[in-house]
Amino acid sequence: MKYVISIIICTYNRASILEKSLPALFKQSFSSYEVILVDDGSTDNTKDIASKFSTHSNFVYLYKENGGLASARNRGLSAARGEYVLLTDDDIFADYYLLEEHLKTHKTGEGLVVKGIVNHFSGEEIPRKPEFTMEDISYNFFWTSNVSIKKDYIDRSGRFDEDFREYGWEDIELGLRLRKLGLKSVTNKKAIVYHFKKELTFGDIPSVIRRACAKGRSAVVFLKKNSSLRARLTTGVFFPRFHINMFLFSNRIAKKILNHILTSQKEEIPLGFFQKLCLRQLALINYYETIKKEF
Repeated sequence: MKYVISIIICTYNRASILEKSLPALFKQSFSSYEVILVDDGSTDNTKDIASKFSTHSNFVYLYKENGGLASARNRGLSAARGEYVLLTDDDIFADYYLLEEHLKTHKTGEGLVVKGIVNHFSGEEIPRKPEFTMEDISYNFFWTSNVSIKKDYIDRSGRFDEDFREYGWEDIELGLRLRKLGLKSVTNKKAIVYHFKKELTFGDIPSVIRRACAKGRSAVVFLKKNSSLRARLTTGVFFPRFHINMFLFSNRIAKKILNHILTSQKEEIPLGFFQKLCLRQLALINYYETIKKEF
């Protein structure tokens, strides 16, 4: 069966949030669509959660060995039967009019990458009305939290580069190739999703640092493929920013102070404003140090 649009979500060991976010995708004002869930080798109960939605005729569950977001998204693209595809994440809650708004924008012209708004929240309930901040709007050409495009354009670009096996930059790199095809990136502020962001605790610090290091390694993959000024500005690897960060912060004393601040509390205690700033800086240090080591 053909659909107008295919929603592609990739997941890895996120069953608890996936169980909450999936239902909204089956409550859309637009009817001709499918939901493709790609399980990138999860070892939790993701398959059991997916089975709860198997009664929906427009739901497809695909399992593959773990290989990263790029390969998982390509697996979803291979299965997609829609003229358009909408890419989003497993911790994203879709607004009722999400698909309708994306398709309204596509009808205004050809060669469009349509981005929506990603409204962040951390509470138990989705906000009744979105309260936008600068963080909710992406200025990247292609942003997979809430983006749609004709499937043919992604196919022509070569799809996601599967050399990206860890977190970060695979969508931005694809965006540069889509830009070369002459596409235009536009934002529809009525195409809204809600992104759940867990309130950070001291116990989350190691995972934040691991992700920063992974993003650093992915940045190296990106820059080895594309060393243009645009790629360097996007990743933050340009003079003077890279060298200033390395000079000011990447030293034993700075790291020792930050680590002391961030390991002096019990794991379940939420991070305060000051601790969040310290964690952001420590993550940035690890990001840049990883890049320097890998280049």
